[in-house]
Amino acid sequence: MLIPSKPLGGSPSALAFFEAYLALPLLIFFYLIWKTYSFFAIPAHRPLWVAADKIDIYTGMRDDQRLISDPAVRQSETERRASIASMQEERKKAWYDYPKGVVTALF
Repeated sequence: MLIPSKPLGGSPSALAFFEAYLALPLLIFFYLIWKTYSFFAIPAHRPLWVAADKIDIYTGMRDDQRLISDPAVRQSETERRASIASMQEERKKAWYDYPKGVVTALF
């Protein structure tokens, strides 16, 4: 049975407190367990974090997005702006897409 916590003016229940605040230490615990395991079992997972300049954002990118973002593809600024504008035109939604999105999100 779920007992809801009371607003700030009242005293919250102990159950609600532990449901709300036990998740973070549990998440940190599981992260440390995974890092300990993967340090020995999977050498590729050894670093605790990856530096921002080492992250590969181009692998798996869609071809039309690669034409805009990839530094290896040389485009003038006007070509780049035109391709971005054409992609935005293709993605414009009609009025009926918004209620359809709400229904899809709910069910």
